[in-house]
Amino acid sequence: MKCAMKAWGIGMLLATWFVTGCQDDGQATVQPRKNQQLPVVAAHIQGDMTYQDVLQKGELVHAVGMPGQAGQIWVGTHRGLYVSAQNKTWALLSSDLGGEDIAGWVVNANNPNEVFVAGESVSFRSTDGGKSWEQVGDGLPASPDIRSVVEAMEEKQRVMYALVATEGVFRSVDGGLHWKKYMALEQPVNSMEYNAADGHLYVVTQDGVLVNDGTNWVKEDLPGASQVYSVAADNTKGDLYASTSEGIFQKRNGAWKLMAANAPERLVVIAAGSDKNSLIGVGESALLYVLQQEGWKKWE
Repeated sequence: MKCAMKAWGIGMLLATWFVTGCQDDGQATVQPRKNQQLPVVAAHIQGDMTYQDVLQKGELVHAVGMPGQAGQIWVGTHRGLYVSAQNKTWALLSSDLGGEDIAGWVVNANNPNEVFVAGESVSFRSTDGGKSWEQVGDGLPASPDIRSVVEAMEEKQRVMYALVATEGVFRSVDGGLHWKKYMALEQPVNSMEYNAADGHLYVVTQDGVLVNDGTNWVKEDLPGASQVYSVAADNTKGDLYASTSEGIFQKRNGAWKLMAANAPERLVVIAAGSDKNSLIGVGESALLYVLQQEGWKKWE
């Protein structure tokens, strides 16, 4: 089931799914993620539209991110994957993805020209930095509705996890070519993230943030948080974040704490940033914000 929050005629997608137990109780070895470079197409892209154009063409914003260290923002929408360019402009990452529903992506830290994108009936991989794409995903359901995809390092092996609506969490160890079911589904889930600091998967449900300890889902204690929307991990620093109705919580050294910096509006989707931007968020208005040392700022 999907529910959309309307803003400027644009829907901010909040998807719901179901989670129960884990079919593989292997533990992850924490290895902080390397500083990434941008895929070749994204690094040299020329903008030809405004962010308002992105919202109009994309219709629904599913995901936001800032891969690489260049401060470039990626926005996954119902119709395409868009990236920020110079002089406040934006562009499609690839015309091949212009009509595709993009809910998430993974850029290989060891080879930034290897990119995996996922969404509703979307499971594509590029090995040339976004110039061309091939459909992959052996082992996934037919026409999978992938709502989130994350990367992990487990015992020096690169692993990807995909959350497939009504099906569960699937796991790949070969860059998305082949998948096996990892978890079943039984409870609505809004967001999924992998935290390198403790080697666990986290999900956001109507009950709050849950962490899988290898056997069970355990509820996290976010003091005073009444509703949680999204979760994000900065795997270069080992910090975990959750956007809530009360603000942004940060988990560091095993404890959650409400951050002092207040966003200009409620953020319904967040992601780790890069360089001077520690976090990036999408507000209920669909505007973009970045968290810098001096506080939250509107992305211009």
